[in-house]
Amino acid sequence: MPDPIAKPNATSTTGASYPPAGPLPSGPILVATDGTSAGEAAFRAAAAIAGNLQSTVQVMVVVEPLPVIVPEPSAIMEPLVASPELLNVVRDRVVAQLGKLAPKGFDLHVEVEYGRPSAEIANKARDRKAQLIVIGLVHHGVVDRILDGDTALEVVRQSHAPVLLAASELSGPPKTAVFAVDFSSQSMQAARVGLRLLAKGAMIVLAHSRPIVTVYDGMGMWEEEYEAAAMKELGKFADALNVPAGMQVQQMMLSGSPSATLLELADKMDADLVVAGTQGAGLMQRLFVGSVATRLMRHSTRSLLVVPDLDARAG
Repeated sequence: MPDPIAKPNATSTTGASYPPAGPLPSGPILVATDGTSAGEAAFRAAAAIAGNLQSTVQVMVVVEPLPVIVPEPSAIMEPLVASPELLNVVRDRVVAQLGKLAPKGFDLHVEVEYGRPSAEIANKARDRKAQLIVIGLVHHGVVDRILDGDTALEVVRQSHAPVLLAASELSGPPKTAVFAVDFSSQSMQAARVGLRLLAKGAMIVLAHSRPIVTVYDGMGMWEEEYEAAAMKELGKFADALNVPAGMQVQQMMLSGSPSATLLELADKMDADLVVAGTQGAGLMQRLFVGSVATRLMRHSTRSLLVVPDLDARAG
C-alpha cells in the first residue's frame, strides 16, 4: 500500500453537502454474550463507554436450540428444548463470570433468551430501543461460518442499532480511531455515532480509499485530479462532522481495496477502533450488508463499529 497522504485539520469552510446532525439513539447499551472470553471483552467495552453515551448496560445471553436425533427409523431431527432449570444455570454462570469484571456499584442483571442468537439479539435491541449492541470480536473459519451462520454478521443484517464488535484490548474509550469515509450521508452518520465513543483528546483519521484504475495509459492524471477533489471533500466532511475541541483530526487518501487499506492503516496507527457504515438499508443491503463492512467484519483484529442507516431503519 502506498504511503497515505496526510493532511492536518480541515480547511474547507463548507459542509453543505451533508445533512445537519440529528438526534441519535439514547437507549441502553445491549451486551450479547455467550459466556466465553469474547463475551467478557464485550462487557468490558460496554462498561468503559457507558459514561460517554450516558447509558445503562444490559446483558443478555441466548441459549440456542440443539438438534437431536430421535430414536426412530425416520431419524427426524427435533430441537432440544431448554428447561427453566438450564436457563437459570446459564444465567448464574454468566452473572458469576461478569460480576468479577463489573465496575464497583454496577447493577449486573443478565437476561437469558432461548432461540436463534442473531434474531433474539436484534429483537431485544429493537424492543429496548438500544442505542448500541456490543458483541465480542470473534473470527470464524469457513466451516464455522457455515455451521453457525456467523452471528455477528447476522446481527448487523437485522439490527436497527449500531453494532460494536469489541476486541479484548478495548478496555476504555478509544483513543485512536479510523473512520471509513465514502462521502455519503450514511458515512457521515456512522462517523457521528463513532465520535460519541471516543476518549477526550482522541486522534481521528478520516480515511478515503480511491479505486485503482488501469484501463489505459494516462490514468495518472485522473488519479491526481481525483485525489485533489477527494481531499477537498474530506475537508468538507471534517467540517460537517464538527469534532469536539481537543480531538485531533487527520485526513488520508488510500489507494486500493477499501477494506484492506483501512485495516492496514488501522494496524499502522495501532488504532483502537475502526468505524464504517453499511451503505444503505434496502433489501439487498439486508441480505449482503456492504462489501466493505462485511470484509472488515471478516478480517479486522481491532474493535469495529458498524453503523446501519439509522434514518432508513427507523422508518
